[in-house]
Amino acid sequence: MKHKPEDIVFLEAYGSYVIVWLTDGRRTVHCRGLSYWQRLYDNRFVRIHHSFLVNRQAISSINISKRTLRLYCDIELPISRRKVKSIKDAMRILPAY
Repeated sequence: MKHKPEDIVFLEAYGSYVIVWLTDGRRTVHCRGLSYWQRLYDNRFVRIHHSFLVNRQAISSINISKRTLRLYCDIELPISRRKVKSIKDAMRILPAY
């Protein structure tokens, strides 16, 4: 089952599965890895951690000092140390969809 990118808030790796968190509050589980989803949705999503792929449009704020990212649905996710620079660069240019 493929989801429209605008219906996804973020994706979370959970063992060998991926949990897709949707805008309507539902979650779906898939057996494809985050790399598959990252390729599928190209630049609409940003990898913030080994376990998280986030829809850029769902981001409300970034706290670089705490290495966290807050989503519009008030969920806070960790940012990997290695991803901080690439996230700052990626967020400078948010594509309009």
